[in-house]
This record gives sequence, C-alpha cells and structure tokens, in this order.
Amino acid sequence: MERLLASLRGLFFPGAERSFEQDLCQGMSLLAGLLALLVVLFHGRARLAMLGLILVNGLALYGLEWRMPSLVTHFPSADARMFDLAVGFVVCVMVSALTVWMVVAAYHRERAALQQATEERRRLEAMLTRNQKLDSLGNLAGGVAHDMNNVLAAVLGLAELHQERLPEGDPTRRALETIARASLRGRSLVQGLLDFARQGLPEARLLDLAGVAEEQVALLERTALKNLQVVRDYAPDLAPVKGDPAALGHALMNVLVNASHAMPGGGTLTLRARNRDGGGTELQVQDTGTGMSPDILTRAMDPFFTTKPQGEGTGLGLAIVYATIKGHRGEILLESEPGQGTTVTLRFPTALRQEPGEGAPRGLQTLPEGRRILVVDDDPLVHASLGGMLERLGLEVHRATSGEEALRLLEAGDLPHALILDLNMPGMGGAACLAELRRRWPDLPVLISTGRLDEAARTLLAAHPGVGSLPKPYTRAELQEQLLALWHRGSRPRDP
Repeated sequence: MERLLASLRGLFFPGAERSFEQDLCQGMSLLAGLLALLVVLFHGRARLAMLGLILVNGLALYGLEWRMPSLVTHFPSADARMFDLAVGFVVCVMVSALTVWMVVAAYHRERAALQQATEERRRLEAMLTRNQKLDSLGNLAGGVAHDMNNVLAAVLGLAELHQERLPEGDPTRRALETIARASLRGRSLVQGLLDFARQGLPEARLLDLAGVAEEQVALLERTALKNLQVVRDYAPDLAPVKGDPAALGHALMNVLVNASHAMPGGGTLTLRARNRDGGGTELQVQDTGTGMSPDILTRAMDPFFTTKPQGEGTGLGLAIVYATIKGHRGEILLESEPGQGTTVTLRFPTALRQEPGEGAPRGLQTLPEGRRILVVDDDPLVHASLGGMLERLGLEVHRATSGEEALRLLEAGDLPHALILDLNMPGMGGAACLAELRRRWPDLPVLISTGRLDEAARTLLAAHPGVGSLPKPYTRAELQEQLLALWHRGSRPRDP
C-alpha cells in the first residue's frame, strides 16, 4: 500500500516529502473528484447541487490533508494524530455516503419523471393518430355525402312533385310516398356521415340537454332499455347548450345503446346533467355493466374497433359520438373498470342566449307567382327536380350549369328575383361566383344549396350576411320556407 502511494506521490508530486496520512487524504480527494466528474458527465445538467456537495467533500479532504503539519505539532503522539485523522476521515465518509445517496435518489426521480413524460408522449401520439384517422374518414364521408345528397335531392323532389298530382288512395301515390319517406331516411343517414365528418351542424340552436336525453330515453324505453332501471338526476337550473338536436340525439342514442349492451342481464342506468363550476354543461351516462379493461378503454373510440361478434357491430358508434361532441366544441371522457361499469361524460361550452331572430313573416304562406329564379348547378338531376318544384310553386325557372354561365346570363338580361347557387361546381365554383355576385349585384337575393354544408361553407355564409342556405336534399315545403325567409330578411326583389 505504501509503495502504491509512493508511486502516486512520485507521479503527481515529484520531489515532495509527504506522509502516509497526506497520501491517504490525497487519494480520497482524487476519488471525490472522479465521482464529481462522473456526475458532471451523466447527470451534470440536472444535478448541479450534487456536484456542489461532492466538491465540499473534496475540500474537506484537502483541508484535512493540509492540517497534517499542525497535527504533528500539537499531537506528537502518533496515536493522537491517527485518532484525529480517523475522526476527520469518518466525517468525510459520511459526507460521501450522503452525497452518493442523494445522487442515487436524484437518478431515480429523474428516471421516474422520464418514464412519466414517455407515457404522456405515447398518449398524445395515440390521440394524434386517432384524430388523423377521423379526419381521413371524415373527408371521405364528406365527399360521399355530397354526391349522395344530390341523388337524394332529385329522388325526393320528383317523388313529392308527382305524388301531389295523383288522387288520395291511388297505388302510385302510395308508392311515391314510400319513395319520399325512404329519401328522408337516406337524408338522416347521410347526415350521420356528416356528423362523423364533423361537418354537419346545419340546425344549431339552443337546446335543453336534459330534454334531448329524455327524448332518446323515450325512444328506447320499450326496446334497448326495457330491462333496465333508469335513474334521472337533472339540475333544475340547467344552462342551455348550442347544438344540432338530430346530431346530439344520434350521439346520445349510441351511448345509451352501448350501455344497454353492457348490461344484458339488467342493471341501473343513471343520467346526470349539471352545470360545471368553470362554466358549461355536462351530461353523464353511468351504467352498472361489465366495464372495460384498460386496453379496450384506450381504443374504445377508434373507428371500426368493436368487441362485438362479427356482423353485430360496425365499430363506428363511439367514433361518431367523439366526432359529434368535438363538432360541438365539447369533450368526451370515458371512465371504466372491469366489473365496475362505465361512465361517459359529455361536456359542452357555455351557450349564449340568442335574441329572437327574424324569419319569414307568419302571415305569408305562399310565394308570389311569376317571380324569376335562376338555378346554378352542374348536376342535371338537380335541375330536373328543383326546376319542377319551383314551377309547381308558380315561379319562372332559368338554368345555368356553371358560375361563368350564370354571370353571362345576368349580364345579358334582367336580373332574377333570386338565385339558387350550388357550391361544388367545376370551373369558377360557387364560392368565387358568390363573391362576384356580391361585388356586382349586392342586392340580389342568393340561396346557397349544397350537398355538403361543411366548415368552409359556413365560413362563406358568415362572410356574406343575408345569403340563405338550404342543404340538400329538401322537401318542397322547406324550399318554400327558405325562399320566403330570404325575401323577407334580404333586399326586396322587384315584382314582375
């Protein structure tokens, strides 16, 4: 040992006469410095305080080393010097042990924080992946909905047009009524696609959330909910929410049906609606069913994910609920444990109470005959059905298949009393055509009729006050109502 220390002494302090005790302290100081270097290399950025403690330890060792000459002077006895050295050495070892313990504890805390950050990152990545899937499927659904609505508009319009020409009880009239009802059902299905695409809030208005829930319970109480005990807990001063009643009703029905499937042998279904402390309204649907495992819970709202046997579920129920609630600027929370049931919480932002708006005057129920309407649409099916409906209403119909053709007709002749404009057309398109119409003929009443009333369409309508909207498909009564409202709130057209 003395030879090793002598070699190290000769390496670092050539020509110096040093004692064994000084060499021991020097070795301990070098060890403390090496430990400090390791901390700097591996944990220096996060644990500078640990480095400070190690440096204090090193300074203590150096102080003990340079105290050796005074020890020799005051304590000539070797035993006394060794006792004093032992006391100092124990103190240094205790400081070193404390330092190592704090470094290890800090390492474990840092590792736990890193693991938590990694889990949070994975959760956010899963949410991003889910949103990307929903956006992709939403774009597909929106495109399909546009084309389907054009077809349904033609079928519904012509069915209504011809059934009115036949007497009551005629078999052909009954067949046409069935076609019309099937078209309206198809419209509801397409609206479900638009809700899934987060593009469909055409009828947003103030709603009583408890009332929407009760409507769905009433529809299901003789079927899906007949073996369940339904408990209601609604706050008496529940604030209204702004939304589409059909979309919210469809979403809530999916939640209720899922809850009933989780309780095949019966159970308790609790509906709870209340105002949130921070503003907004929430609705909770709680069941006492089988619950979900953590793996299933994380994937429950993924499109096409289902735990039901093949052929008994599409896997779009909760995905549609998620998209609908997001479309209402709300949020959905799922809480579940195996054997403990599931709680679905739907949260909505605060809705401002709207002032009564101006619609069509109550006394005006028929359209003035002879007014000219210009229909701008690239689909011949729409021209055939819409033209017949307008003529049946006593209006004169002019047709254009593009925005460019519509502008040429307006430049060449008298202005119509109203213009019905499709947005999705080749060439100029409806949006560019509307901008040109507003620039050159700002008082011309315009009614937007499109099979895809998405966010871009709603933004366009907001930028042009006074422009009406009529999503396809529509009945003749809905068309008449929108034209009356358009002429009432907009510029008065010149009578023929």
